[in-house]
Amino acid sequence: MSREDDDAWWDTLTGRAVDNSAPCPPDADALRRAILAEHEAGGDAAPGGDGLLRLLVRLRKEGLLEDAPRWRGYRLPRALAAGFLLLALAVPVAYRFMPPAPMDADAPVFRGAVEPQSLRAPHPEATAMQLVAALRRLGLEADATPYGDYWLVEADIPASGVDGLAEILEEQGLTTPVGGSLRVLVSPRP
Repeated sequence: MSREDDDAWWDTLTGRAVDNSAPCPPDADALRRAILAEHEAGGDAAPGGDGLLRLLVRLRKEGLLEDAPRWRGYRLPRALAAGFLLLALAVPVAYRFMPPAPMDADAPVFRGAVEPQSLRAPHPEATAMQLVAALRRLGLEADATPYGDYWLVEADIPASGVDGLAEILEEQGLTTPVGGSLRVLVSPRP
């Protein structure tokens, strides 16, 4: 069938005037008459009407319209259980292959010494100097060393302890070392 034949068929079916050069297809004319007769008899397939119901029944009989798949009651719990099982297996495996948490590239690394306590402050230098001054008022030898944006405060603590040291450190959220040395790394607050 050519495009002109198709156009003539559709024009006949819709009731448009057909070109005289293209013959009127007899099957299109017969189909048009049948549709118009059904419509005049009141058999239109309006939503909720009998025509729509007949059409749906006929389509199901011929296998052209399938029922929507229904969830069976037992499938949902099994699907949830399978999902949780998969999650329980995937998390440890994924965790094993994850890279370690990134460290601050600028933070100094101290080896072979007491690990310094961490203190974050908006102005690390000023905070380090205030801590050094407070430690010196207690009679301790304290010093602050800059490492880029970081400051390391170090002080030697006598084994007998120092009165008032615990209060000064607790104000900053630090713990009191038991003898030895105090090391505090003051870093900028992000």
